[in-house]
Amino acid sequence: MATWIDRPNSKDVLDAAERWKQECLIEDGSLFSPERRWSAANADSLCDAFLGNPIAGSEKFIDKLGRQLNNSPATVQKLAAECLWLLFLFVADNQMGAAVKRERITRIWLLSGSTEPKSPLLSDEVLSGIAHSGIAFMTKVPDELGFLLSVIRDFKKHSPSDRQELLADAWRFGDWVDKQVGNDRRAFRHMLLYLCFPERYERISSLRHKRKIREALEDRLPPAERNETNQSLLATDQVLLAIRHGLEREYATTELDFYRPPLRALWRQVEASETPGLADEVGEGRNFWIEKTIVSGRPDRESGDHAAGKALWSPQKSKSGGDIYANMRRVKAGDVVFHLTDNEAITGVSTAAGSVDDKFVGLAGTDWEGPGYRVQLTGYATLDPTLPREAFLEKEPFATELRELALSGAKGLFYNAHRGLNQGAYLTEATPTLLSVISRAYHAHAGKPLPFSEEVAAPITSTQKFTIDDALEGLFLERQEIEQILLLWNTKKNIILQGPPGVGKSFAARRLAYALLGAEDRERLGFAQFHQSYSYEDFVEGYRPTEMGFELRAGKFVEFCRRAESDLERPYVFIIDEINRGNLSKIFGELMLLIENDKRNPAWAIALASGAVPFHVPANVYVMGLMNTADRSLAVVDYALRRRFVFVDLKPKLSSSAFRLWLGKRGVQGPLLGTLINRIDALNKEITADTSNLGPGFAIGHSFFCAGPTDEEDAWGWYSRVIRTEIAPLLREYWFDAPDKAKGWEDQLLAPI
Repeated sequence: MATWIDRPNSKDVLDAAERWKQECLIEDGSLFSPERRWSAANADSLCDAFLGNPIAGSEKFIDKLGRQLNNSPATVQKLAAECLWLLFLFVADNQMGAAVKRERITRIWLLSGSTEPKSPLLSDEVLSGIAHSGIAFMTKVPDELGFLLSVIRDFKKHSPSDRQELLADAWRFGDWVDKQVGNDRRAFRHMLLYLCFPERYERISSLRHKRKIREALEDRLPPAERNETNQSLLATDQVLLAIRHGLEREYATTELDFYRPPLRALWRQVEASETPGLADEVGEGRNFWIEKTIVSGRPDRESGDHAAGKALWSPQKSKSGGDIYANMRRVKAGDVVFHLTDNEAITGVSTAAGSVDDKFVGLAGTDWEGPGYRVQLTGYATLDPTLPREAFLEKEPFATELRELALSGAKGLFYNAHRGLNQGAYLTEATPTLLSVISRAYHAHAGKPLPFSEEVAAPITSTQKFTIDDALEGLFLERQEIEQILLLWNTKKNIILQGPPGVGKSFAARRLAYALLGAEDRERLGFAQFHQSYSYEDFVEGYRPTEMGFELRAGKFVEFCRRAESDLERPYVFIIDEINRGNLSKIFGELMLLIENDKRNPAWAIALASGAVPFHVPANVYVMGLMNTADRSLAVVDYALRRRFVFVDLKPKLSSSAFRLWLGKRGVQGPLLGTLINRIDALNKEITADTSNLGPGFAIGHSFFCAGPTDEEDAWGWYSRVIRTEIAPLLREYWFDAPDKAKGWEDQLLAPI
């Protein structure tokens, strides 16, 4: 197995998953008794009972499920119990214990009137789980079960032989799963693929974490393996596998885990984990803690935009009575503890922090309002246990320590207790945005400038600086070209990089974005990829289904703009890949006006299609579109949109000295280097001159050759492979009506030196 797991019972879990895959998913067998249970008919009946019979209200999920299944046949009730087994199989026991899983599974099984199931698949070892599922999974168990049932129902429509064939290829099965509704929102999508193919998919149930790993480590891969233009879920899984294989070679071991050292530090700068298990690894030095809570029982926090897990808040008390402050007990003398709360929740001292440090000081009335939420700083644990309370504000350790934190470049530790889960609290890293919230809260309380405003040019950031010199590395552009692009972008606010395939548009986009931001800050970088089905609802706003009906939600770009608006002193960049693949007038809607440079202020705010709160694009948001000029399937870019963007052509850089140096370092030297450049240059001249069919927008870019030879091939073998498998197929597509011409060029390119 390619993926190493440092859990004692991982083999038991994965063996059980393989048994389910063979006996129940491919065949129609059963887990707990020798019956034919996982059939298409039973799957349909279970879907009707659960998905077709929703029950609203505050009743517990397991109680609702029992009522939904009350009138179902015994075999369907047993199938539901086995589906719960599968649903919880991935979940680690420090999040949901084996006894709890067994009790819920058994409870549904007993609805059938049968005796309690006795099976080794219900042992503590099998039910110990494989990884943390994430808090979102635990709060959305009904949705996760609904997704599981939909997948099973649709899969069972195939014959056993077709099922076998579909499961013979991990990526083909993943592509099939990703055609199911809700695949991009459900953690079980990731769990299912891992349980079926642990050698191909990562033991990670969070899409956000997968994307963070990809963003942080994709640059380590050869360009051909990065697939930067494809940000789909499946492409991300494939890139993660390539990253893993590269890391296994680098560290000379397969015993690697992205949540453990040494890999953890490669994609998470400060580790305060989101799982109780990793919370034990909080550093030994001084820690900065942020506690966020709300008073439990608030109806407006039960659902909607401000529900726990959707906004800045999470509830203060666990209904199950568990010690949700277990990790908070680990705060020690010398740590900094900030307490954030809803403005109406607490007006005095925090009980949690007070139980740790009796020098806790309440700062009632200190609040800061941002888009969609209001937070209040109600307390601060003093750094000096001997400091009298009355001397607190006079000495201002708050200002001093916050300033030191900002200048150090380190992130704080973010504490969050979550509703209704008897599993203890968990820790996450404090983002620069949240630290900025704290600094603004101080400003509101003290009535003074931010304590570090004169020495830190931008608000709190923990990211590495990024200059034009950094951008130059690997781009094959001259400094003057980058400076000109940044000047145009700063002036117009909106820019499109266009060019033929292989000129490195995606690679250049990220480096230019960081150069504009002045830092390699992924939190200020947004991304979308347009396609024929991309819509206004995806980009701007639209109604989305919920358990209670439909809910108006901001689209990706509007959400990004609102985040940028809370941090106006720093630039934010939004990249749109394949911008000319979408219906631009339909996608942009009112934004066609609002993205104009001179409309970037509240005076131009207008109501969007919903007629809700007026919206404007902040002045600190910069938009970059990427356009492939060789795609014949695309329509001409809307002229109204064209007027709002400045267009920059990226051209092949095969003749540049930087490209020659790049290939030379990768073993492509001597006659072959000159031959490669001369032949591709000659080919590009022919393509460019063919203005009736092709033209400059179809030239062959340099990135086809950036990877260089692998360890297993010599330079000529590498060159030949690229020509045969990448360039020649492209030429056959270009000259589809002149196959002899395409073949002639292939022969010229592969002619011996």
